[in-house]
Amino acid sequence: VRRSVRLGDFTLASGAKSNYYVDARTTTMSAEGQVLLGKVAYGTVLGSGLRPTHAGGLTMGADPIAY
Repeated sequence: VRRSVRLGDFTLASGAKSNYYVDARTTTMSAEGQVLLGKVAYGTVLGSGLRPTHAGGLTMGADPIAY
């Protein structure tokens, strides 16, 4: 949260105003964030009962997650 959440005055792409901004990339691109996210994602997949053998798709902006 410390890496990804910013407080202040922000104008969003839609033109709307917000007093906070969340940019999860700053967490997912950190070494610690990658380890934590990997554990959560892996646990979620196992808990779903699925047993995938491959994963794929476009990663645009999500390369650390896909890695």
